[in-house]
Amino acid sequence: MAEWLRQTFGGDIKLLPEATQRGEKMSDYLWNGKKWELKGAQSINGADKSLQHAIKQIHDNPGGVILDLLEEMDLPQLERQILGRFLRSNINSLDVMLLSKGSLLKIIRHKK
Repeated sequence: MAEWLRQTFGGDIKLLPEATQRGEKMSDYLWNGKKWELKGAQSINGADKSLQHAIKQIHDNPGGVILDLLEEMDLPQLERQILGRFLRSNINSLDVMLLSKGSLLKIIRHKK
């Protein structure tokens, strides 16, 4: 995924190591100085839960979340769920990339 990001959007991408301590939150990537997290989702509720966890992992330096949709989903309903998660979070700015089968479907940008 890091290679796809670099080839598609460019920039400086670093893979971050897995958390070493129990309970420690670590993002997957540092992209242009911001934290990014990759999550897979098989349902709209699963996507919401994944987004909730991802926000916790990138909270202190948020860049965004890449949601890899592993199943077909109702995109307008998914977008409403994502908007609700934005509103319930205490994060001021966040991008969410929606991917399916390796293709970018949409980028949702949230700014409070």
